[in-house]
Amino acid sequence: MRIVVDTNIIRKEGFGTSRLFRFLIGATQVSEDTVDIPEVVVLEAVAGFEEELQKKKTTLNKEFSVLQNILGKPPQSLLIELEIAKEVKLFRERLERFGSILDINEVPHEGLIKRAINRKKPFDHNGSGYRDSLIWEAVVELASRTSENIVLLSNDKAFKDGDEEHLAKELKDEVSRLGQFHDDKVVLVRSVENFLDRFVRPRLAEALLGDPAESLGCLGIDPQETLALAIQEEHLGKEWDGEELGLPLKYETLHLSMVEGVSDLEGIDCREVTTGEYLLKIGATLECQFDAFVHKSEVFGLDDFSLYEFDWNNHYARGGISCLLRCEMDITVDIPSEADPEIAVLSLRPILTNQ
Repeated sequence: MRIVVDTNIIRKEGFGTSRLFRFLIGATQVSEDTVDIPEVVVLEAVAGFEEELQKKKTTLNKEFSVLQNILGKPPQSLLIELEIAKEVKLFRERLERFGSILDINEVPHEGLIKRAINRKKPFDHNGSGYRDSLIWEAVVELASRTSENIVLLSNDKAFKDGDEEHLAKELKDEVSRLGQFHDDKVVLVRSVENFLDRFVRPRLAEALLGDPAESLGCLGIDPQETLALAIQEEHLGKEWDGEELGLPLKYETLHLSMVEGVSDLEGIDCREVTTGEYLLKIGATLECQFDAFVHKSEVFGLDDFSLYEFDWNNHYARGGISCLLRCEMDITVDIPSEADPEIAVLSLRPILTNQ
């Protein structure tokens, strides 16, 4: 799928900063969708970003001057250096990494003139709508050379009919005349949240199941570190049976003390239980450290047992043992709209142990 992004989405929905947009960027990597940004959108978004920074800097300078007058000296600890040119350059680079740029030089100017004269959408009855028409012509050109469906991610009323939320019939018919395309060759989606609900979340379960490590990584989750912490939070101190872990019976009263590493993640099953929350069953190899007790007569000669202390009165020694534990676990992956993703480990079942 191709996703063409309009300026109002970039500016109003917090490009690169809001949780929704960060989720969108990660999700498109998971789903391998292609993001396209018309060059006019890049120019407009960069100009708007620069203008906003300049206004903020002017406001900050005024407040700084007031504060300096109050204090009678420059408040050095509050001094903010804002290099606008540098920040604008970085903003454009982020846009270019987000999507491929659709060259507006490929837009036929003759078609734009006819569209404007005839007041065809996206031009309105007053003849306004040049930048919207540039975007639409870029969409039409893209539709003519790709077999993929296209989503126009825009909150601009120029692309819809009245109060309707879908693509204007006039524009839909225009795409249909390009070839044997179905009605949904190009669809209009009005917000990032709507796009996620319609196109990303239904496919995310499949992506998580296929490659949970890569998918979670794209969504901003470090699967190894996050899972290790989540396992410790849920299972730290829980008593384990040595036989269950595949350890010799001489190790008694085993308690998980640390998960030092998580590797070889394998998706087994995944389903969405509520909007944005997934129940994922995965296989994983855990590098674990357990506290254990061993009868004092068995202590000497145990190379894999790190002795902590003797308890001679009870005839036991306490120590630690490391092992690789192959297991299956049920985890929840919670991807809320305005917060960072969270992982919780519901259950952990050992299926194989290597020492």
